[in-house]
Amino acid sequence: MNAAYQTPRMNEDFLHYIWQHGLFDKQGLRTHDGLSVEILSPGLYNLDQGPDFIDARLRIDGRLWAGNVEIHRKSSDWFAHHHEQDPRYDSVILHVVYEYDMPVYNTHDVYIPVLELQGRIPGQLLNNWNFLRTNKHPLACAGRLASIDKIVQTQWLERLYVERLERRTESFRQMLKRSVQDWEGVLYAVLLRYFGMPGNTDVFEQLAVALPYEVFKKYTGNLLQSEALLLGTAGLLDEVPADDYTKQLQTEFDFLRQKHRLHPLAVKPRFGRMRPANFPSIRLAQFAMLYHRHPQLFDLLIHKTDPALWAGTLRTGTSDYWKTHYRPGKTSKQRSKITGRSFVEKLIVNVLIPVQFAWQTAYGTPDTEPLLELARRLPSENNRITRLFAGQGLPNTNALHSQALMQLKTAYCDAKRCTLCAFGNQILRSGENT
Repeated sequence: MNAAYQTPRMNEDFLHYIWQHGLFDKQGLRTHDGLSVEILSPGLYNLDQGPDFIDARLRIDGRLWAGNVEIHRKSSDWFAHHHEQDPRYDSVILHVVYEYDMPVYNTHDVYIPVLELQGRIPGQLLNNWNFLRTNKHPLACAGRLASIDKIVQTQWLERLYVERLERRTESFRQMLKRSVQDWEGVLYAVLLRYFGMPGNTDVFEQLAVALPYEVFKKYTGNLLQSEALLLGTAGLLDEVPADDYTKQLQTEFDFLRQKHRLHPLAVKPRFGRMRPANFPSIRLAQFAMLYHRHPQLFDLLIHKTDPALWAGTLRTGTSDYWKTHYRPGKTSKQRSKITGRSFVEKLIVNVLIPVQFAWQTAYGTPDTEPLLELARRLPSENNRITRLFAGQGLPNTNALHSQALMQLKTAYCDAKRCTLCAFGNQILRSGENT
């Protein structure tokens, strides 16, 4: 075999893939000690602890066996992973390896048959795997994505988008546990985080912890107090040039801070390298106005999937003070500070659709298609990840595409999970019959 395909370029994920899909020469299979092997069922891929494949059905030396299969690069990895000391591996009926280098035994010192795959994997498959493993581009499949079947592209991108919604749902579950199933509090925290776009999302997320919803909601009826709580807890009222309005904000915050034992953030939101419309003071003033106008925001937004209602609700302005200010205490030319269309669309993509999906999941089966259709109607996002895919032949014409590409990069490309990716699968199998 060519040196380019020697053991160092193998990994267990690839061997799992080969075994699961039967992508090797199965004629005349024999264990290292000469026993015939017939694969009736490779078993179910086990993503939990224990053997790699469970409930396999094999005929070894003419005898039917039911049990588990473990897969390694070398047979000696059995001992490197201490399986000979682990009773969970006593049920292994076959040890599948790329390279045999020693016999293996279970905790009862019973010999386990070993099947070596070296020399049985098609050269084209190895060549495709070698391409994915050695490509220097941040995307292992860069240069071949344009060849992916269009139907596969569409189906996999949709699945990736749903995966992203499912991942967000799990993070919301953790938030719900901490907040005793307070869905209104979850929406508040997630919405506040994304009001920090583009440069203050993490700081605004910390703000949602420092200023809990159970405190904030008590003051949504008083816009001055709402602003005081948000700006004060964010540390934006510390030592600002004093005018009548900021003095009122400081006075209100000093009182509420003592009453609710609030602690301003140690790290303040940043203003640098940011358009004035995105200044954290303006975003927090808009956030205060949003809840002032719609104190029952969760009921208004989450009980309905109405894009026009969502956009109209999130299109919010500020109190009069901020029409002539971008920062507390500093006067500027008068200008209305209303959330722009692009910002609102990002809130719908990053907050309302995921929270709606999570809420539906919690109380039944989510009605996915309307949410997917809404994502298809919203514009694509332009960020570091989507730019990485630019020119690779994948569509990025709407929000569903851009969200799917972010899921693809973070969940598959970064983790080198090519064998679990539909695109990687098609690339691996390309030319396999030639």
